[in-house]
Amino acid sequence: MLVATRGHGEYCRWLDVAGRCFSPLHPCVMPLRAGPWWSWTIEGFYQGLKLFAILDVSLIDRGLGVETVAVDGTTLVHVPAIMDVHTNLRCHDLFRLLKSGHKYDSRRNRCLGRLRNGGRNWAWTNTWRHPLLDIPVGRDQFRTDVLLPVWREVLSRHAFEVSRLRALWAEDRATISDDMRKAHHHLSDVERLMDP
Repeated sequence: MLVATRGHGEYCRWLDVAGRCFSPLHPCVMPLRAGPWWSWTIEGFYQGLKLFAILDVSLIDRGLGVETVAVDGTTLVHVPAIMDVHTNLRCHDLFRLLKSGHKYDSRRNRCLGRLRNGGRNWAWTNTWRHPLLDIPVGRDQFRTDVLLPVWREVLSRHAFEVSRLRALWAEDRATISDDMRKAHHHLSDVERLMDP
């Protein structure tokens, strides 16, 4: 946990130098598209297409506007409304609902439901709805087919910031440390896409 905390603080300072466009939480001026879906942020795609297994759909808060996918007798849901969030995504209620981590479990229990025996009505699946294939896929395929293309699109929209960061790297400044990569995995993708 210490490495993640240290890496996160370093990452926040790095964004001040490199530019906010290198954060998946940064809202775009124009929405990003992946198949029929669109999102104002890269994080919106990641959280909005994340699938939860649900035992009883009737227990879900109707205000969430979940989309349902049935796979082999299992009901999977995702919450695309987060893709509509344009500002301050990190503080939005939907982000707190969908973000992994035990500290938000009570919020998920309220919104996704609890069973009569007190157990959870939901479970993490570690899968995402593929916006082009319309099937559940694992993290690696989702990253390759969805996140990398939208990152490429974001970077193409921020040519000035990309050029400036490359110049900083040429002077061995604003480099991405291992601690930053451990705390924020998307930085490896940014580095890969920035490689000329």
